[in-house]
Amino acid sequence: MRHVHRLPQSPALFIALSLFAALGSACGPTNYYVQEMKIDAEQHLIPVGSKSLSHPAADSYYMFFHTATKLTIVDHFAKQAGSADVRELLYLEADQDRLERTVRTDEIVTGPFGAVVAEKTCFYNRPIENYLSSVKVLIQSANPEIGREIPDPVSEAPTHVPPLTSAAIVRLFNADSELVFGSGNYDADGTLGSINHGHIVNADLKPGSSTVLPRAPDFLEIRQASGLPPRFEIEDYLHSKRMPLLGSSSSKEPTFVILVYGFGKLIRLDSLDNGVVISSRYLKPVATEEEKILGPECDEHLQRQQSTGRSTVW
Repeated sequence: MRHVHRLPQSPALFIALSLFAALGSACGPTNYYVQEMKIDAEQHLIPVGSKSLSHPAADSYYMFFHTATKLTIVDHFAKQAGSADVRELLYLEADQDRLERTVRTDEIVTGPFGAVVAEKTCFYNRPIENYLSSVKVLIQSANPEIGREIPDPVSEAPTHVPPLTSAAIVRLFNADSELVFGSGNYDADGTLGSINHGHIVNADLKPGSSTVLPRAPDFLEIRQASGLPPRFEIEDYLHSKRMPLLGSSSSKEPTFVILVYGFGKLIRLDSLDNGVVISSRYLKPVATEEEKILGPECDEHLQRQQSTGRSTVW
């Protein structure tokens, strides 16, 4: 599978893009902001409205960036209710102007341990055998340069929920002046599909953190060190509201269980103390206009992966 790395998002990047755009073309800027975007039947990303080198004075807008390798990078930024900060709602990437993938990152909970996030990656116009979509739980720094989308809290446990599509167990251990973490991502049948592991210092992710798959030679060692079970008996957990924990920590570091429904349409966050659920809350991620268009196709890809035995949390 070919992986395309995301460009860093920082004030320096915005300045560089503006300078590049100003020097780019006599026909107009190639890197710019617009207030709207549409997606045509062939899944081309089309800017709508006037193009500007500075972001519009609006609560929602898009940044287009064209690379030398013919990639089109689009970031959908918006101000969410209750926050004055601009947050990234969706990242889109097109090859030859035709959509290739989207990435949405939902911030579930933050604290001295950093941020627990759910990252949904969807591929389009690529063979599903080689380009697997996924929904996995990761640990990131608590304060990124560009804020992440924050799902809306659900005041009461919903009566009807979409099917459970994946789950994650997040373990944290105190090690001197840092925290060691392991986030085990499990498919709906309880199979462990990947582990995100690394170190956090002062709520910041240290370099070297990574996600490993079961075929990695050190996977078993990482799983055991992270205190993660080889399988997640999800039905037993939901019935008993407790989980036998492997390993122990020297201080009262939290353990989280994240249940993902409908490939990210609804998320449940459980906090555990000594393996017992002490609180639960539901979160509903924001669905952008472009996701309403693309979502059914993405979910269909994930359902096909499940039906053929491919992981959706790799």
